[in-house]
Amino acid sequence: MYARNIVITGSSRGIGLALARKFLEEGHNVCITSRSQESVEGALATVQDLEGRAIGRTSDVTDTDSIATLIEFVMEEFSGIDIWINNAGIDTGYDRPMDEYDTDDITRVITTNLLGTMYCNQQVLRLMKKQGQGHIFQMDGLGSNGRIAAGYTPYVVSKRAIPILSKSLAKEYKDTGVGVHTLSPGMVITPLLYEGTDGSARRIFNILADTPENVADFLVPRVLNVRGTGKYIKFLTTPKVLVRFMTAWRYKNRFFDEEGNLHPEYQ
Repeated sequence: MYARNIVITGSSRGIGLALARKFLEEGHNVCITSRSQESVEGALATVQDLEGRAIGRTSDVTDTDSIATLIEFVMEEFSGIDIWINNAGIDTGYDRPMDEYDTDDITRVITTNLLGTMYCNQQVLRLMKKQGQGHIFQMDGLGSNGRIAAGYTPYVVSKRAIPILSKSLAKEYKDTGVGVHTLSPGMVITPLLYEGTDGSARRIFNILADTPENVADFLVPRVLNVRGTGKYIKFLTTPKVLVRFMTAWRYKNRFFDEEGNLHPEYQ
């Protein structure tokens, strides 16, 4: 398999960095991005010994000029983009009813998770249409399947729109050679998942969640082998959920102890 040129937004940590590492291990070229230069440099330092070529750039998905600059940078370094993964996303970090949210927090979540994803799609689609090929992946999250999570309304609303965004774009661009898809990592043990949760939720995480590395090991080969458009690649499928619950004893205290404290090796 030839080396692909890949951009992953919000990839200096968590599932984004795990995906970057796995692509690099497979010999592909990856651009790591974050809003923080320090975060980009820190992430690059952890992947330089891997087989593929890693580059990094600060970028803010809520700023269209920043996205354009990122694309120009990658085109200069890689001379093309084969895969773009819209992974950048944020939460407010707390559980509260809608009337207690600060307006700025609502704006920040919706702008980053939804509008930022749309801004990236707009510019990358222009590029990939000219190339005549390429694949864009949106990252879903809590709320994407319509599940209600009381106290996290801004986040779940931002993620509920992601699958329909992918479906709409897949239909619009079906004859261009550009594929638009959705990735579903399930529950990944990162602060975005567990911050603000209690012991009962964390017991469920022990059963259903997984490490960024395990999720990346599953997703990356499927991303690389995707064909056509409109695919929905899911790590945590319904059959997998049922099996996990039927064998729940195997996962007791896997990530969190009886008091709900995260084990040090996952911090």
